[in-house]
Amino acid sequence: MRLEDINLRNPITVAYYDPFSVFPDVQDDFLSKLPLSNLHWKYNPLKPGKSIPLLPVELQEEIPTLQQKKSNDHNSLTEKVYLRLMFVKAENLEMYRSQVRPLINAWLESLIKGREVKWAIILIVSGSKREKKSTLIKTSMYDKLKIDFGVSGKQLDALGITSSEDEEYEGAEIENIFKFKDSYDDEFSKLQAYNEVFGHIKRLILLTFDSRYTTYNEKIGLLLKLAQSNAEIQVSEFLYKLRLVHLMGDMRFLKEAIEIFDELSEDLKGLVSNLDHAFDKKNYSFPANLDVNHFSPETSFDLNEQLVQFANYTTNNIPVNLFAVKLGLFLSASLLLQSLANFASSISISSTHILTLLRKLNFFINDISRSYPNTAQLNEWFCVMIDFYLKLPIASKLKELNEENLENGGGNHIEAILECMAELRLLRRTIVGKLAVLKGLELPQIGFVLEDIPLDAEKDKPPSAELTYAPLVAELENQGTYDAYFESSTIAAIEEFVNCNRNVTVDLLSVDLAILHYKEKRYQEALDILMISYDYFILNGWNFMGGALLEIYLECIQKLDTFDHEHILKTNLKLFGALKENVNFNRGINHYSLLKNRRQRRALFDQICEESRHLEHVIEYPLSNLFNVTLNHFIFPDEGSTDEYAIQVDVVNPFGVEIEFQQLRITLKNTEQENLEISFSAFAVSVLEKPAQSLILKTKNFWKGNFEVKSIVFQVTENLVFANRQQSRVETVDNTVIHEELNRAEKTEQNLKDVEPKDTVPIAMYPVPGKFRVEVVSPKKVELGVAQFDLLIHNGQQDAKNIKVAISSSTLGVKFDDVVSHFHIEGITKESIFRKSVTFNYFGDTKY
Repeated sequence: MRLEDINLRNPITVAYYDPFSVFPDVQDDFLSKLPLSNLHWKYNPLKPGKSIPLLPVELQEEIPTLQQKKSNDHNSLTEKVYLRLMFVKAENLEMYRSQVRPLINAWLESLIKGREVKWAIILIVSGSKREKKSTLIKTSMYDKLKIDFGVSGKQLDALGITSSEDEEYEGAEIENIFKFKDSYDDEFSKLQAYNEVFGHIKRLILLTFDSRYTTYNEKIGLLLKLAQSNAEIQVSEFLYKLRLVHLMGDMRFLKEAIEIFDELSEDLKGLVSNLDHAFDKKNYSFPANLDVNHFSPETSFDLNEQLVQFANYTTNNIPVNLFAVKLGLFLSASLLLQSLANFASSISISSTHILTLLRKLNFFINDISRSYPNTAQLNEWFCVMIDFYLKLPIASKLKELNEENLENGGGNHIEAILECMAELRLLRRTIVGKLAVLKGLELPQIGFVLEDIPLDAEKDKPPSAELTYAPLVAELENQGTYDAYFESSTIAAIEEFVNCNRNVTVDLLSVDLAILHYKEKRYQEALDILMISYDYFILNGWNFMGGALLEIYLECIQKLDTFDHEHILKTNLKLFGALKENVNFNRGINHYSLLKNRRQRRALFDQICEESRHLEHVIEYPLSNLFNVTLNHFIFPDEGSTDEYAIQVDVVNPFGVEIEFQQLRITLKNTEQENLEISFSAFAVSVLEKPAQSLILKTKNFWKGNFEVKSIVFQVTENLVFANRQQSRVETVDNTVIHEELNRAEKTEQNLKDVEPKDTVPIAMYPVPGKFRVEVVSPKKVELGVAQFDLLIHNGQQDAKNIKVAISSSTLGVKFDDVVSHFHIEGITKESIFRKSVTFNYFGDTKY
């Protein structure tokens, strides 16, 4: 529909009866005054009146019948007639008495009496000669009409039609007998005559409206009180509210009407809850003549069907079809909102109404989709609805105006509209996907890459969908056309989300495109999109999606034959890490590890090892990204006969497969002398597939003192290690501690926490009896003037040979003679003690 036609749709009806075929004589001039303009309704003496700038009117010819006579306007549900006119002519009194007056009486009896509608009689007289008075009575035909059918007319009294002599509207006396000439001497006279008559016609229409408005509100107030004791009466109250909202919409009181519609939506929820038996929630149907290829809300559906549904329940106890009511409420509200948008005085106000409309559409489709079986016919109709509202002329015009506003330095007033339109495109994409499945087409979704998961392998072939909507038929013609639609709709949604700053949504939709590109073997395009996408999912706990995307990303790299073994290795490591459970999120079904069996996990680790062998340098990967490692903070002697000390590390293996390491190494550094380090090692270690296990690492080095963890390294191959390292620390002026990143470590959040705070707890290393150890004691013999001490070397349970001894001191001023401080021992037998006196010089204030 064109924008200029929006304000003219849904016109009120002015019915006319033309038994003498005189209306064609004045038809052109009469129609030139339509639509009506500048009507004013004074609904409350204490409040300002409401104006109707433009009121479209449809002329409808009607002929009185017996059936119409029996009907009653008070009970009519779809009464759109706000004024009834009768065009007559009477050349003489005899004609008036024999033809005109009887026909007027029949018309009044049939279409006016007992109805809440105003009426008027228009006499058409000849403009070529002066109207003659009757030869029997000195009155004209026009005067005769006023006497018989005007205010307090004699014929009206006989028919029982009441007429108030003092009835006024805004100070003007109400008349209902008018005359037009079939021709005028000049345009001014004609204009003056028509303006006068149409002024009365406006007042008559407003009186009809005012009368119905008062009646409906009085009924609603009464029923609202009665409904408190009888829930069934709520249906009648709802029916009158429906009639009221249609009345307000007819007269273009749009804002008030849409407010009542919002109330009705809430009232309907309460009705359905309180009177469940009154509603048919299972069945829905469309008009037999519905043409989805030429869809228009006001022509494709009867907007008064909701009224009929409630009336049938109140009169015949027929359950209300809930689908018809919801549809009627939405379509009626959509017409009002479009008119409000078109009448709005600014882009921002107009945008607000269109946004409300699009949100109502989204809610309506989702509501119906949840409430009724998703048949092909229903889903096809959803697509028709979405397409219709996405192409609204008023929305397109708003886009144009907004672009002009932006070019002139103004603000963006349609961000929310673009966002809502994008969401509708995605909703349509989802619906088309359901229809594609019925057509046997493959969806570009993450599941198709998981070849080891049989998706609906035993499901019967779905029934074919018979579609008639031309765009949908073209989109689902074959796999290629569906993929093209999926891509174009996704790109359109992305463009709209970009314009409203939904960046995260844009990234997620880009993943959809990447999956489609991968499916179509467009590996480079998929790779470009997936470069960073998988990390977003994994870091936010969507491990299933993140791992699956990473798998696609890895295959794209391999398909492109880049031979970048380092990149492939790092990607494989991330994919292997995706199999690890994140303790910050519940595993549930949203975990990539559920997709891979034991054989696949092992194959992935073997692939990691193989890729590392192609490298010429060492790659270090954060150990904490793969294993949970806990160090026991004490050093203990080896239980065997060797003079070794050991430390225990607890490892949690989250992968469920046995993993071999060439070497495990834990390095401790002295808390007082940072250059003093001790390493504990274990070689050819297998971390078993059981979740938790303890590993022992040993050292033959010994240094009494306190230590802290410097690094934990698991070496996989010559060129690949998993490591947790204590970050080097730099203290600033304000005592802020900055951790310098390792050159070769992966820059991830986990790497900043490689060595947890608990790993910095001091670990004491102390000598143990029965093991090789050194002891400094006071000399057995003390010589005056000689500074000395005795060095005791306690041997363990093995003979010691070729022992080199070097003595040093951290005390300032203490000096040793090289001969004394460095010496060689050929051997010490097991469980024996070697003793030697050591002299030194001290250059200080006191003796040592």
